[in-house]
Amino acid sequence: LKIRSLFQKSDTAASLKSIEKITNQEIRFLPESTPLTTNLVIVPDKVVITQTVAPITCIVIENKSVVQMQYEQFEIIWKSLGGIASDAIV
Repeated sequence: LKIRSLFQKSDTAASLKSIEKITNQEIRFLPESTPLTTNLVIVPDKVVITQTVAPITCIVIENKSVVQMQYEQFEIIWKSLGGIASDAIV
């Protein structure tokens, strides 16, 4: 399984970046002006959105059209950060 991840710059993200090859993932950083308060995970059959500030909330979407749309948006962002499209999903 090849994982591609987009992170805000942080000490935690930098630590993960330093071991990305060991964990079989590729990490890219979003622009520092990108404030996020949610985490998004895309797998082939669902999207999981987790709010990372109180109150912690999680939404699971199992709709093929929504999953496809989120994957396409991820690809647009990934490419804009210098990535090349692949079959891997975050």
